[in-house]
Amino acid sequence: MIRTRRLGDVTQLAMARTVLGRPLYIACAYYLDGLLLDDGPPVTAGELAHLLSDLDVRQAVLTHAHEDHAGANPLLLSRGITPLAHPLALDALAHPPHQRPYQRFVWGRHPVSSAIPIGDEILTPHHRFRVLHTPGHSPDHISLFEERAGWLFSGDLFLSPYVKVMRLDEDPHETIASLRRVLALPVTTLFCASGRIIEDGRAALQRKLDFMERLRDDARARAAKGMESKRIRRELLGEETWWPAFTGGHFSKQNLIDALLREQGHAA
Repeated sequence: MIRTRRLGDVTQLAMARTVLGRPLYIACAYYLDGLLLDDGPPVTAGELAHLLSDLDVRQAVLTHAHEDHAGANPLLLSRGITPLAHPLALDALAHPPHQRPYQRFVWGRHPVSSAIPIGDEILTPHHRFRVLHTPGHSPDHISLFEERAGWLFSGDLFLSPYVKVMRLDEDPHETIASLRRVLALPVTTLFCASGRIIEDGRAALQRKLDFMERLRDDARARAAKGMESKRIRRELLGEETWWPAFTGGHFSKQNLIDALLREQGHAA
């Protein structure tokens, strides 16, 4: 399934596998002025091929190498478009990591593909985008900022203000630093891969930063008193939902608490 939505010059492409007519997990790409930002999961590559006949895509950028953002790379490559990505993404694209069963079911098999290293900015006929390294969700994660309009295309940096589950391999300390970095910019509209387009993007980013810093401080205060991490999770975030069962523990509330309690730079 691909649903399109237009907001001024920007077209959002919401992509997902559907079951009984309902999307499992939506990942959004964006198109404007000849630029495609992300290309979605493998399962929607066929639909994207039809859409490309109506979109004048002249260049593409990947926010990161996860399969729900870079899964249609082979399609772009077959059409002579080599995506741009952070240098840390190149090996993950050329040698995709092992997928868990839920990842293959929701998004499809991660294809072998390629990209070329991105520079400090992206130019289109009518826009200039600053390339920002915004790690946390993944080490290779980037965002694009159009300074004249104040647009921030944030990939998976934001998602929502109060995210309470986290991937096992994410680094929330890096996410906090990345949020601070983008909040130093005059952001107006936030374009998120979750599908949210938020006109007061700066306020939304600040809410997320405040939530994560408060959660970190509260977790560390409890740990300093000798409280065990599972009890900290129950007190601060409540019981686990369906996420750990469905993903085999890849996403969970406990992952978030455990990562916040680790020192910055120490991955799981």
